Amino acid sequence: MKKFLAIASCCALLLLTFLAVSLDNWIGASRNAWFELAFVLLGIIFGGYAFSVGKHMAFLAVPSIYLLFILALPFLELSPVKPAVRAVQEIRLGMSEAQVRAVLERHFPEHGDFKRPAIGAMAKNEISFVLDPNDGRYNTAIVQIKFSAGKCVSAQFLPD
Repeated sequence: MKKFLAIASCCALLLLTFLAVSLDNWIGASRNAWFELAFVLLGIIFGGYAFSVGKHMAFLAVPSIYLLFILALPFLELSPVKPAVRAVQEIRLGMSEAQVRAVLERHFPEHGDFKRPAIGAMAKNEISFVLDPNDGRYNTAIVQIKFSAGKCVSAQFLPD
């Protein structure tokens, strides 16, 4: 029975991994330190429980892989959401349209890992674009940058 509980604890880590990746693909959550801390603590709790109940070093394998993956997740680009979140975080108030477009160009290069969004001309003092209108996962994820008197006044990522 104890080995079953240890295996179940390790399986719970697989479900947590799925949840972490899903949240990261949806809102770029792994860029947040609280997200990382919460999932690392959950890994330590479930992994510690699996090891203490199972009493075998093999029950440390899954928790160790889980922790390494969670710690690496902020550096992995699994979707176009993370470049969008990074670009929005890099855009500062007071930037000109040219500076904002330079930031967007850096995060969405012509031949990058993901399809480059169609970033059009500024309309109504705003640049906004959908990450990928042809992909159902990202067809309503929007980057919106507002300007006033030629300077950026807000930048936000609106997830699906």
